[in-house]
Amino acid sequence: MRLDYIVDENHRLQYDYKLVDGDRLRADSGFDSFYFTSASYLKTEETETNSILLISNWSDDLSTEINYSSKETNTGQNSPAGQNVPNLYIDNAYGNEVYIGADIYRSANELSTVTDFLKLKAVYYQDNHKITAGYENTTWDIYNLFIVAQDGQWEFDSLDDFNNRNASSFFANNAKSGNPADAAANFEYSLSSIYIQDEITVSDNLTLTAGLRYDEYSSDDAPAANPDFEAEYGFANAGIDGTNLLNYRFGADWLIDDTSSLNVTYGTYSAKLPAVWISNAYTNDGVRVSAYDSDYAAAGCNPLAAAGVGLPGCVQQAIANAPLTSAKIDFVSPNFEWPESKILNITYEKQLSENWDMNLTYLFSDQEEAIYKVIDTGYPLDGVEPTVPTATAPDGRPIYNMTGRRTYKAGLYNDCCGEREVISATFARSFNDGDGRLVLSYTGQNIDELSGMTSSTSNSNFGKVGAIDYNNRKPMRSIYETEHRFLATLTSKHYFFGEDKPTTFSVIFERKSGLPGYLSFDTFTGSPGDYQSKAFGYDYNLNDDSSALLYIPTGTNDPLICWSYKCRDEGSFEASARAAEVINLLHNVYGLEKYAGQIQPRGSFNYPWQSSLDVKLTQVLPGFRADDEVVITLGIENLLNLIDDKKGVVKFGYYSGRLDVMDLRIVDNKYDYSGYAYRYDPDNPWEDRISATQSIWRAQLGIKYKF
Repeated sequence: MRLDYIVDENHRLQYDYKLVDGDRLRADSGFDSFYFTSASYLKTEETETNSILLISNWSDDLSTEINYSSKETNTGQNSPAGQNVPNLYIDNAYGNEVYIGADIYRSANELSTVTDFLKLKAVYYQDNHKITAGYENTTWDIYNLFIVAQDGQWEFDSLDDFNNRNASSFFANNAKSGNPADAAANFEYSLSSIYIQDEITVSDNLTLTAGLRYDEYSSDDAPAANPDFEAEYGFANAGIDGTNLLNYRFGADWLIDDTSSLNVTYGTYSAKLPAVWISNAYTNDGVRVSAYDSDYAAAGCNPLAAAGVGLPGCVQQAIANAPLTSAKIDFVSPNFEWPESKILNITYEKQLSENWDMNLTYLFSDQEEAIYKVIDTGYPLDGVEPTVPTATAPDGRPIYNMTGRRTYKAGLYNDCCGEREVISATFARSFNDGDGRLVLSYTGQNIDELSGMTSSTSNSNFGKVGAIDYNNRKPMRSIYETEHRFLATLTSKHYFFGEDKPTTFSVIFERKSGLPGYLSFDTFTGSPGDYQSKAFGYDYNLNDDSSALLYIPTGTNDPLICWSYKCRDEGSFEASARAAEVINLLHNVYGLEKYAGQIQPRGSFNYPWQSSLDVKLTQVLPGFRADDEVVITLGIENLLNLIDDKKGVVKFGYYSGRLDVMDLRIVDNKYDYSGYAYRYDPDNPWEDRISATQSIWRAQLGIKYKF
């Protein structure tokens, strides 16, 4: 709803109200995993927005704008089976992972955010100057309840074990008080900004722009102080407060001649971070929530014997008894500074002829990133910074010495720097007196990132995207990079039913390169005793993403590799055959011979190219009255698939680009390459999947009556 009120000829008041309410049943799915309906979740979201805007023209030289808005969003994620249902995980049932019961990340998951925004802006003209100045304040008031496996998770190694209730492991978190509501974080933080910009008209052909913007993040709230954490690591678990950044921007608009122009802008920008990354420090402070640890349980407490029938009372007592570091703890590093991006943008426009236009754009960005690092590494800190372990794997990467199980300590830090380079070219031609238009464009990307964080939780952000050393990431190819993208659009308007009843044909064709992929080790292990030999020393909750970049052997005689199980039968026929098989797979099938003797980088290959062709017909017809219109639209998405069901098929890999190929085992400072990753199929080496939603054609018919 929108209301406009003209106060007088110089002042206008506008009020907007919006209410959006929706829900969707969501379920995970995988190449080798199956989720029962009870393991899905109903995501509900309601957003209510109120805003008011006052625009005032005080004189020919001065205008102001006052804008205030408040947005409240409530999000729920509930299992169809209810919220007091445990999760049962079968590791191998007919070759699949099977999940039953409430998803562990939705067992206690509620989020409510109120965002208040105030903007005061003034524009003043003096001579050849246009001066813009303003103040903005955004305040986030957040309530966040998030407990992983609040009702417990039991793991079974096989279907037979499940049928016999023979659980192999148990995992649970809960509020120390036993009341999940006591674990909720309720905090507020704000961003205040002041800015000024001067746009100077130097001549009819040249305009220069310069500006400054100061951003400051502050909060009167802090995470619950964890004295055990501070005693262990020498600093307090902190939230977000006092972080600031001064940005500058310069620009030039040059009208070269009657047919061409050039725009250049350069400046610094504050990164936009999801609120949940800040919220994690307030939610996971270790004070209100702990993980079950049998070391703090009463004698005889055995949750494995009660698999799936509810949490024994002794589990909650062990959670209450656990020390304040016996839990996953997130924090914002005391050294954290708000990430900054330096961006150069150059745009050149030219009218090539009466009917052809050209637009060329170049963008370069040097960008800091917010990333998570763990500090419970088994090695001392350098102030608040984790140090690099001295223990190393055969290829020289570090091996950590973490000993917990889902009790890691992760801080939000910022590191420098990734680089983003984008070029684009667009050529457009008009014909038939403007009733037809053809647009051809190309975009190329070259993007290197440290991580490009993919998730809301610290553990997924830490290890989901491939790296050599997750704690000390180096810039590598972004998993989001689309190296090449071609786009062609054709629109043609005709008048079969009269000049005011046009028929419009539209065709859109797109072809783009597939997203980057990379090979990795399978590092999934839940046993702390195996962390160093099978997971590069990472905690169970950090090694389960199996994204450690793979070492590519030089050949069958690589001194860093053995080819028999635990290196016990080197030189045997089986070991020699295995060596030849793996080298052929890595060097020839995947084409990674150029990385022989190295750790293969992220983005070492691309998934298949994708093509799409969409068409749309729009017809305007007369209505029942003189000025009424009937608008009929017929759209067909993925016309290629309608023509040939083998065309228009979209194939993709895992969304982070990971393809875990080799099971990680380090024996006597050698990699044991005798076994593939769990569930890896060498007969389907790319593990690419067909998108069921993007690989089919759709037709949509719409009728609209305008009066």
